[in-house]
Amino acid sequence: MVKLLLIADDFTGALDTGVQFAGQGAHTKIVMGKDAEYLQLEREDADVIVIDAETRHLPPDEAYRRVAKLAAKARNEKVPYIFKKTDSALRGNIGMELAALLEVSGEKFLPFIPALPAMNRVTRKGIHYIDGVPIAETVFGKDPFEPVTSSHIQDLFRDTKVCVTIIEKGMKYKTDTEEPTIGIFDADMAEDMERIVEELKNNGKLAIIAGCAGVASVLPGMLGLTKEKRERPLIKKPLLVVSGSLNPISQRQIEYGEKCGFPRYIIDKKQLAVEGYFDTKEGKEWITSIKEELCKFPLVMIDTGTSGDKQLEDESVRLKIADIFGMTVKELVNVDACDTVLVTGGDTLLGLVEQMECKEINLVGEIKPGTVLSSMKMNQKDIWVLSKSGGFGDEKLLVEVAGEMI
Repeated sequence: MVKLLLIADDFTGALDTGVQFAGQGAHTKIVMGKDAEYLQLEREDADVIVIDAETRHLPPDEAYRRVAKLAAKARNEKVPYIFKKTDSALRGNIGMELAALLEVSGEKFLPFIPALPAMNRVTRKGIHYIDGVPIAETVFGKDPFEPVTSSHIQDLFRDTKVCVTIIEKGMKYKTDTEEPTIGIFDADMAEDMERIVEELKNNGKLAIIAGCAGVASVLPGMLGLTKEKRERPLIKKPLLVVSGSLNPISQRQIEYGEKCGFPRYIIDKKQLAVEGYFDTKEGKEWITSIKEELCKFPLVMIDTGTSGDKQLEDESVRLKIADIFGMTVKELVNVDACDTVLVTGGDTLLGLVEQMECKEINLVGEIKPGTVLSSMKMNQKDIWVLSKSGGFGDEKLLVEVAGEMI
């Protein structure tokens, strides 16, 4: 029986949060948003069902309706706990989605713990910081698709009808409220997350909860979802990196890898414009060239170049790029050029899964904070897929991951 429904707003978020449960032994299943309406939670044998609702880029009203529908489904099918995964950089439709969960659940209080201390993303006095800088003043404030315009978390709920309260560190929790209320909890250490969740459990306030992988990491123990952990498998080189993220953090990781002497390929406009590119002479040469480099190097990278090209910010172009990445990986897997891929960015990962017609995703664990290892069956072949959000990790991440492979 399903004990917890986890609703994520994009694919990488579904993985990096779901893995917190899988890594502690809970049977965790990923379900794509398009398949969610056919899901019968009462008949599932998984402990945790993770739904990628794909609401990150939706209009706010549509995101509200999608989350409300999923929350109502969980309530009607007697799932005891619902966890709404939010982006640790506060991107997306957080305000509307949390309002939807609170209003549909029948609960009066929704605890929201947005911090991710392992990645230096903390909340103090209701203000969200990354590496000590208010988030709106970081690269996330300049995001070309969804800039974070305020560091005050309370501002996420300006367009909702719910009450919001900030619960600072050391304050006495007031979770018995007359009006539907979202409580924003300060946290800047892993110990804070444990203390908050334990107090909420003691107060019977864990039926619904929101946050990112930080709070998810302490939930399995509190909800009785811990089982025998799986050992992390040995992953063989080479590592193929496909990065569709325009986040400067991801770009620095690619540039560092190139500086260390590893091959880098950049998607160009011709590949986007030519229908059936991989059937052309140039397309076949592209695949052959990457395959040859994978035979010589432990790390090969493919990305979109710099974010200076405004064309890359167009949504239709982004989806086309995701398809090109997916088809590239598909071609390389089909010729046994590699069986380990690291994917950056939710759109890129989703494009890969769709191109490969992946029907089975098994979460294994985290190999670095925010970098998730999964086993995916694609075209009857099992491949290892590492995934991460564009804003996770320092510049050496890709090189370090490749260095840990055998």
